[in-house]
Amino acid sequence: MISRRNLLRQGVGLGAAGGVASLAGCNDTTAGDTESETETDGGPTSYTEWLSDPTDRDVGEVQFGYTDVAGLLEDDAFVKADTMRESYRDVFGERFDIESVAYSLTVDRLFVLSGEFDGSTIAADRGLEDDGRYGEFDIYTGAPGGFAFAATDEYLVAATDPTGRERGPRAALESAIDAANGDGDRFVDESDEFSRLVAELPAGAVVSGTVSTEPDAGTGGNDRRVGVGTSQRLSDDRLITGGVIRYADEDAADAADLETAADDFTVETAAVTEIAQEGRTVTVTVETAPEDMTLNLP
Repeated sequence: MISRRNLLRQGVGLGAAGGVASLAGCNDTTAGDTESETETDGGPTSYTEWLSDPTDRDVGEVQFGYTDVAGLLEDDAFVKADTMRESYRDVFGERFDIESVAYSLTVDRLFVLSGEFDGSTIAADRGLEDDGRYGEFDIYTGAPGGFAFAATDEYLVAATDPTGRERGPRAALESAIDAANGDGDRFVDESDEFSRLVAELPAGAVVSGTVSTEPDAGTGGNDRRVGVGTSQRLSDDRLITGGVIRYADEDAADAADLETAADDFTVETAAVTEIAQEGRTVTVTVETAPEDMTLNLP
């Protein structure tokens, strides 16, 4: 029997943010692959197309995310434009123009940009060398195990956090490219938990999430979560955050303290407007100030 609990709250401020990690424009674009070209949907869930199946590697969880970069920069309510610009220039070089980015994706420990790019300029600014091609992508690498990226005129796939990447950054780049082109297994096709979490998340300008690769185990302890995601959007000078928690089973969700679960999505000034539980899923809606937006940054 599916259980449902619902708690409506107006203007209730909860405590500081808990354990949800900060993680993850719509234009149709085409990614080149090693043999053919495959169109991605270019939409807010297109990270599912780039995220390769990690179950054959020693990875306990994966991160995913989406940011409507162009849309945020055009929104007068977005107050973190300077922070976003500085972060992109720190990673991609002083000459990098964030206005060339339509949207960004968090794909585990890779960062995918859609827009218009000149890979050679980025490589020169970062001191990287041309390392050949992989399908339609030019590959640029530097020190072994360090920052590397792959680029076409339309996509930039960057290994911005290679620490601990057992396969090396180039192998990670190639796996993502294969997944986007349909030449490799995608995690969304192998994980019911991932596909369900993606489906549960509302649309937003910034979407972020973490999902376990071993859903039967959960995240350990009594709080057996297998997936957590957030979706943020600006509306009438307010930031609306929708949070979703997926538990390992219905008993774990039934045992969860809903107000404690809501703490994961709040700051001190947040107003929690709704908390609900249905089956294995807990959803939270929070309103706060635009400056409380958490960004997916490279």
